[in-house]
Amino acid sequence: MTNTIPVQPYSEAPLGTEPNAIAVSSDGTTLYVANGANNSISVIQPSFQGAILRGMIPVGWFPEALALTTANG
Repeated sequence: MTNTIPVQPYSEAPLGTEPNAIAVSSDGTTLYVANGANNSISVIQPSFQGAILRGMIPVGWFPEALALTTANG
């Protein structure tokens, strides 16, 4: 491990996100993290200066896998 990326919705949020799956966009500009305990998917923009949490997508109960497809596929 070389770096950790917080996936809390805000810095003072209690622990409990339980990130358990990741997917990277085909161009490498977006990282998606399944947060089991928060029932959400974090959308992260990785960079050399540090990752930016762009938002969270609410999903069903305890997401534990991710898959990406192409827009025209």
